Amino acid sequence: MLLVREIMYCKPGKVRPLVEKFLAMERMMEGGGQSSEDMKEFENLMKGYHELVEYGRREVYKIEG
Repeated sequence: MLLVREIMYCKPGKVRPLVEKFLAMERMMEGGGQSSEDMKEFENLMKGYHELVEYGRREVYKIEG
């Protein structure tokens, strides 16, 4: 099994707006599918993302049982 950890470093004062974007995205994904209409909502939701984040990285761990 793989564990993927996303680490994002936000600009000062921009953490809450980023968290709100991700929570809204989670609610949208719970509702269902990947229709083209949902993708337009996703694009609108993630607008301005780059103004919130300075940089980020991804850590991938392999978990052995």
